[in-house]
Amino acid sequence: MLADILNGEPARMRIELEKLAAYVQGRGRIRAEDIESLVVAARKNTVWQLADMLATRKRDAALAFLDNLLREGEQPAGLVGALAWMYRKLIEARDLPAGTNGFQAARQLGMRPDAAEVAIRNARRLPKAELIAGLVALAETDSQLKSANPDPRALMEFLIARLTSAPAA
Repeated sequence: MLADILNGEPARMRIELEKLAAYVQGRGRIRAEDIESLVVAARKNTVWQLADMLATRKRDAALAFLDNLLREGEQPAGLVGALAWMYRKLIEARDLPAGTNGFQAARQLGMRPDAAEVAIRNARRLPKAELIAGLVALAETDSQLKSANPDPRALMEFLIARLTSAPAA
């Protein structure tokens, strides 16, 4: 699981294993829950976890998750890029025929079956117009991050607030 999350990067795996070993010291084995709690900077999984929070409008959880990502060293521009990719995949997933399963979607979306399953579930929670509005918000945030003297944390928090807001009537 750790190798998959870290794309098989030996240096990162060693660092994370040392951190996990210290975390479970005296308890014995490293469990999947330990990896999920400690290896929060693994973008492969975090984008979909964050997508779940955004789709269900769990603003407090999304802001806390963002705070963890930023403290772990994730770069705001990288997060915006990953979120934009995810929003594009959600739009593609939304356009798949009803009843498409994760394995069928994986081929069409170009992702792993488990991630495709999450994409399908989250895509159905949000209207297409909201997904497109989310892409616009991401593009605006990306532009602002690249402007002179931005406050990256404030921009990211504002982005999360926009993405978790109730749609306008």
